[in-house]
Amino acid sequence: MSLPFFYWMVIIGVELLEASMLDISASVDLENVLHITDERYLSVTMGPTVIRHNWGNFNTSSAKIQALAKGLAPAFFRIGGNEADILIFNRTTGVVNDIDKDWAQYSSSDDTDWYDEDLDYDTSFTESKDSWTNFTMTARQWDQLNTFTKTVGWNLLFDLNVLLRKGQEWDSSNALELMAYSIRQNYTQNLNFELGNEPNAFQHSINYTLAPVQLGKDFLQLHYLLKQSSSFSRFFSHSLLVGPDTTRPTSDHAKVIDYLRKYYMNGRQAKAADFVNPEILDLFPQQAARVKAVIKEVGLEYKPLMLGETGSCWGGGAPHLSNRYAGGFLWLDKLGIAARMGHSVVMRQTFYEGNYGLIGTDLFPSPDYWLSLLYKILVGTRVLHVATDDKSGRVRVYAHCTALSRSHYPKGSVTVYVLNLHTSPMQLTLNSVLSSKMKHVYWFTPHSHKGFSSEYVDINGKKMELLDDVIFPKVMPKITTDVKITLPQTSFGFIVIPEADAPVCL
Repeated sequence: MSLPFFYWMVIIGVELLEASMLDISASVDLENVLHITDERYLSVTMGPTVIRHNWGNFNTSSAKIQALAKGLAPAFFRIGGNEADILIFNRTTGVVNDIDKDWAQYSSSDDTDWYDEDLDYDTSFTESKDSWTNFTMTARQWDQLNTFTKTVGWNLLFDLNVLLRKGQEWDSSNALELMAYSIRQNYTQNLNFELGNEPNAFQHSINYTLAPVQLGKDFLQLHYLLKQSSSFSRFFSHSLLVGPDTTRPTSDHAKVIDYLRKYYMNGRQAKAADFVNPEILDLFPQQAARVKAVIKEVGLEYKPLMLGETGSCWGGGAPHLSNRYAGGFLWLDKLGIAARMGHSVVMRQTFYEGNYGLIGTDLFPSPDYWLSLLYKILVGTRVLHVATDDKSGRVRVYAHCTALSRSHYPKGSVTVYVLNLHTSPMQLTLNSVLSSKMKHVYWFTPHSHKGFSSEYVDINGKKMELLDDVIFPKVMPKITTDVKITLPQTSFGFIVIPEADAPVCL
């Protein structure tokens, strides 16, 4: 195995380095479950802009795209973003006419009080920006999206257009068309809904105000259709209704809390050092705590909490950082914090496109793709409490029961994942029950001299890349019984203890 690039290559250099390493201790509670996440905890998003441009390079039938997607299953696939609120479904484009007969069955029922045969979409507030011009999603595109999602083992979460209004109320008639067509095509078992994207930001983006109280009424209208109406509820009884979706709830954005996506910083201003700055990483738990406080205040803490869209930087991500080795620090830490703080699902912005995409428009998997893949394989749903003696916030440790189905580790195994933000190596000692056990280590380092901006990542010194369009590289652990585990400088990775026999994981 080749040594990571930042190790001294002279034996005496290694000895001197190890002698100066600081020790960190971490204790994992093996008796109690802190939280149980959804099996689709690590999920992904994509913007409707891909549909608007008729998929671009995202060929839903591509063997490569399907293989990369299957690697992250099970997962939610959220189609949402600004363009969700200018998307209109057209059931008749490229579709045979007998669909109209199916639509008539629902439009004539008692549950379509909101349906208006002569739709007149209010576009007065979309004319200020060319990018806010309405566009059509065809039935064929909806077919392609649903077929792809089912094929790769994902569940679709579709963000409905909340800016279709009749006066003050949401106009649900286009959603009804989409639902009726989905029933005919047998998509309903894999289909979930959201309503609107960042409604708290409408005033800023398009000079339109949608009051929180009115949005609540709009959600009730959609909930009625999905869960209570005689025409639709029997088909959508298993569908989730998710929302509302808002921008990040910082202390100087109090109105965001009224609505009850989180990013750390502006992608146009972010620097490499920001990705390993504990003060920046600590912004997320502060925001998550505010959301949890509001949920508790209104008595809804029993509801699953989803992070519906999140990445390292807003504005499409930071070029040459968000989709490079640097991005892994913010992503892995957020996964750890969100699970610890009771989130059921975290949706990565995005699976495809942008500077923060897990795969680019060239279908090249980013370092965060490989990190997400290993997370899916090694990290289970049961979250464990970890206490460390690190006071700097630069060694960050999380633990779960190990995922078993794909990793093939035995019951009772524990997965610990660690970030070392220090610019020097550290040594980690786990609590005495685990320290003497055999450990399987999967450690991430940049592949090249580019460091943080490396577009490739190594796991235990092996470069991660597809062997062809559908064959993944084999990832072998480094096996050690050392009591102290060396954490290379500015790196992160997973440690599996197969013989932990943790009572909470049996």
